[in-house]
Amino acid sequence: MQSVGIIDDDDPVRLSVKLLLEVSGLEVETFASAEEFLGCQNFSRFACLLVDFRLPGLNGVDLVRTLREQQVLIPTVISSGFSSESDDAEFVAAGVTAVLTKPVDPKRLVKTIKDVMAFGSDT
Repeated sequence: MQSVGIIDDDDPVRLSVKLLLEVSGLEVETFASAEEFLGCQNFSRFACLLVDFRLPGLNGVDLVRTLREQQVLIPTVISSGFSSESDDAEFVAAGVTAVLTKPVDPKRLVKTIKDVMAFGSDT
């Protein structure tokens, strides 16, 4: 089974989302930064990424762009408490699959991740 990669610098958020997705039957790996995720190098094990927009260093959109430049196409959900319509347009242009505004309802988060994973497995 492929994993969901969670990239978020907020430790309590990262842990709570990890537990929520695991209880929902998903395999999960977590990373505290985009740079930490990029260091893992084995991207094929990920079916989906859940990435915080505001990260130290590379932000979530920069991470998606970096992966695309490396021909790594992982369906990605960006979560942000601070996005505007122009940010959302930038997310889509960068190749983000879905955008969730924080705080995210847990049921909506799980449904979005599962939907993105199902869509990604069809491509």
